[in-house]
Amino acid sequence: MIREGVQVDIGKHSSNSVLKFLTKPLMPFFVDLPDAIRNCGGFYKYDILFSISDYDAFGSELLRRLIQVHTPHVAISYGLTNLISASPRARSIKKVVGLNQFYKLLLNKISVLVVHSKPQMACLRALLDIPSDRTEFLPLCVDADFFKPQSGTNSYVMSIGRDSGRDYGTLIRAFKKIDCPLRIVCGTKNLRKVPTPKNVITMIEIPYNSLRTTYQDAKFIILPIRNYQSLSGQVALLESLAMGKAVIATKCWGTTDYIEDGKTGFFVEAGNEIDLKRKIDYLLENPDIAETVGRNGRKFVEDECSLSSFSKNVCKLLKTLTHSLQ
Repeated sequence: MIREGVQVDIGKHSSNSVLKFLTKPLMPFFVDLPDAIRNCGGFYKYDILFSISDYDAFGSELLRRLIQVHTPHVAISYGLTNLISASPRARSIKKVVGLNQFYKLLLNKISVLVVHSKPQMACLRALLDIPSDRTEFLPLCVDADFFKPQSGTNSYVMSIGRDSGRDYGTLIRAFKKIDCPLRIVCGTKNLRKVPTPKNVITMIEIPYNSLRTTYQDAKFIILPIRNYQSLSGQVALLESLAMGKAVIATKCWGTTDYIEDGKTGFFVEAGNEIDLKRKIDYLLENPDIAETVGRNGRKFVEDECSLSSFSKNVCKLLKTLTHSLQ
């Protein structure tokens, strides 16, 4: 397959159940060795190895080091900072091993580490001593042909997300005195300890087509996030912007590169229910502003975060690295 002048072969997933069982202890570290072993025969014949997830990236990098492959390796890392500093799993692993030191040793020879957040990039440089010329920011992408503006009922406000970073408690407290329905699309555990008032409807694990319709019928979207040092909310944010919806989101690592406050969305402070209620009331009272901000967000996605723009950015990066090594 050739894309943007770059010839690409796609590695295959391993179906070796024995190998998966034997390497399972590495999975908590986001190291997927079976796929790397399945494809390592091709490590020598390409100009560049390109990994598109943490699991693929760390498995391939570990194997590349073990068998002394010198082919440059470009890898996308989405949640490494969350793993190191935020997740419960990381905190338990830290009691046994030096997690930062493990990743520092694993990644100290990687060619380029691609991230979708500039604050995350700065954190990784500081935590893991990765030189600035070996980290690269590329905006996350969304399927803007699937998620696109369509006429809807505009009958409720919507929030979405099932990861542990969502702060639905603050959202519901802010919504207590707001006379408007709220729909929360989430997982089974997100609202387990959060009492929900009558105007809040929860939608658990809905299909993708239903999700698009739910976006379509919303007035605007709210993404409450617990911690500013979190990548939580990026996918939902881009889906919302692609649908042409105004977004109120916690200002955190996952949102700062994708919202221009007041133009393509609105920021609120983590845990600040008063500020959140003020922004909700503002958009409910000014639907024309919500519509304008939604259009601006859609334009941003088309220009910066579409699948086409992402593929062009990746190919440009790979070409640049290839030329620099010749």
